[in-house]
Amino acid sequence: MNFSKGYKVSNPQNIKESFSVENDHILINLSVEKYQKVMTELCKLLQEPLFFIIEVPCDELKEKELRKSNYDPLHKDVYYLDEIDNKAAETILENMGDMLINDGLSAFGFGCLEVRAEVMKGKYNTLTVFADDLKPYIDVLKSNEIEQVDSIVTAEDLFTRENPGICQKYVDKDNRDIFVHKDFFVKMGAYLDHTEEN
Repeated sequence: MNFSKGYKVSNPQNIKESFSVENDHILINLSVEKYQKVMTELCKLLQEPLFFIIEVPCDELKEKELRKSNYDPLHKDVYYLDEIDNKAAETILENMGDMLINDGLSAFGFGCLEVRAEVMKGKYNTLTVFADDLKPYIDVLKSNEIEQVDSIVTAEDLFTRENPGICQKYVDKDNRDIFVHKDFFVKMGAYLDHTEEN
């Protein structure tokens, strides 16, 4: 399976594109070539109005305030953009999908404001779907020839001290990074909801 540019995995050949249903959600390994297309199709199933969520690492100054020692966890800022529709979600993925999908330090997704349903990018090309009715999402995955398995193996399952994964910032051809995109969403009306451990 091919990974996004923001991830380094020592044994990518051991990870296959697949998904499994785990209680109330679907966990998916998704190759970078299919990521934007499949995520767009999954998001079309979300009931409006939607929210957009983006999680980015805290800046160095904020981390100095939050961390009391070098052993403390790092933190991330969680931003929301409320009251968007499916077309806006599709436009975000179309125009900014390259950065959002390829950046290894951040996460993002879309969800419903009034019912429990969310599509969220995870690390190392995972994608998670939370919903009360998972069947329509499973249908989308099968239509994209993604195999259903009983128990999915993600890249993180195979990491060892000797062979860890690496998450890194992605910088595009215009020298923009995820923080530039976060600032754009703030200008659109996204707000900092909370800060949490990463």
